[in-house]
Amino acid sequence: MSSLSGISSTNPLHDLYASFKKLKVSQMTTQELSYDTRFAEEEWHIVIIDLANKGFLNYDIDKRIITPLPKLENYILNYDGKKDYDILQFNSEKNDGINAKWNLLNNDFELKGVSKFYISDSQKVMVYPRGQELTLKKNRDLVFDGMLKAGNLEFKGSNYYFDYDKFQVDMKKIDSCQIYINDESQPKNQFGEYPKIRVKTTIKDITGALYIDAPTNKSGANSKKYPQYPYVTTTKNSFVDWESANIQQGRYPKDKFYYKLDPFTLDSLDNFKTSNLNFKGILVSAGIFEDINEPLIMMDDKSLGFKRSTGPSGYPSYRGFSNVTADLTLNHSGLQGKGKLTYLGSKTESDAFVFLPDETKGKTTSYTLSEKAQKPEVPKTKVNVAQLNYFPKQERLVVTTIDEPMEFFEKEATLKGATTLKPEGLSGKGAMDFYGATLKSDHFNYERRKIKADTSALAIAARIVTGK
Repeated sequence: MSSLSGISSTNPLHDLYASFKKLKVSQMTTQELSYDTRFAEEEWHIVIIDLANKGFLNYDIDKRIITPLPKLENYILNYDGKKDYDILQFNSEKNDGINAKWNLLNNDFELKGVSKFYISDSQKVMVYPRGQELTLKKNRDLVFDGMLKAGNLEFKGSNYYFDYDKFQVDMKKIDSCQIYINDESQPKNQFGEYPKIRVKTTIKDITGALYIDAPTNKSGANSKKYPQYPYVTTTKNSFVDWESANIQQGRYPKDKFYYKLDPFTLDSLDNFKTSNLNFKGILVSAGIFEDINEPLIMMDDKSLGFKRSTGPSGYPSYRGFSNVTADLTLNHSGLQGKGKLTYLGSKTESDAFVFLPDETKGKTTSYTLSEKAQKPEVPKTKVNVAQLNYFPKQERLVVTTIDEPMEFFEKEATLKGATTLKPEGLSGKGAMDFYGATLKSDHFNYERRKIKADTSALAIAARIVTGK
């Protein structure tokens, strides 16, 4: 508006508009305008030509007749904050010179060479069209693929449909949604804002709609009245998975281990807090446990996950082969727990179990196996710090000593090596120490009070007594 000033201290558009309203006419000459505003007609003549070139009015230069166009009133009302407006603008850069194609059958415009554009700058909604192409339809509706940024969310997908009147984007096929949050560990920038960091978890397979702003507030001039915008609402289940080479070497297959989110609404996308990130749904854990109903929230490692206690009775694990009593944690490292695992008369405690679809592993703080007199017999064994590897599909639990040996038979013997507990009994390998002798084998088989080995090496320490 100010760029059009030049003949008065006020804006010439305001003066022109005021004269039409005052005289209550649909046309006037520059002479009539000059009389009403008390500015020279020749000065108005130059300004009116400029306004006509900008699309505010039609001007008959020979007769010097001014006919206002709708843009004049709209612009004035927009400038005065009395009417809404938008900022849709497309910049096209194409080396071949073809910036757009007009389909005469449906009047669609296929725009090319558009690298990005704002739908709303006030709500920070920007589009990066795939292939730098989009379709402009009737009434400024848009169809496009690619990336859509809305505040702290970044969507990647296909077949977006922007409805201009509703001022929303229908999202029929979103492959991924990336969330960004404030990094409050860093200092604020010159604008008083924290830098953004990416949440490690990606939400996938979204169907829903992005509501950019109130349909009567496309300009964002009255955003304080609508603090919930922009917001997104999903209409179907979406999903999170942990299938990544960076997470337990990719051992969580996404078709078996995943979190199914209920349809959700997330508002205030341009300024939400991490406490707003709360997604209800269930964890499907590839048979590690039965489905767990616990909301996804922001975890300390900047991923989505949860903390959940099994309670004193524990959860059956791996379809009932074992039982886990623990405080569970799901984050970017996978599914973990601090607690106890029981299997075939053994009890293992750890501060850091890692639960995988085909294995539970962890460093133990305590491991005990109760003596069993019925077949298959097993001896009483015990060790504190050791390495546990439980393979439920193979029905075997392996305990490997680290520094301290494993005790057998009420401390009558010890083992440095590994034991394997299966439904058929207990086996082991390593070096057994007892009564001053060491027995080494890769094929120990244990009964309640016996040690058997097909092949072994026995070393007996000699004690020499001297005297006079």
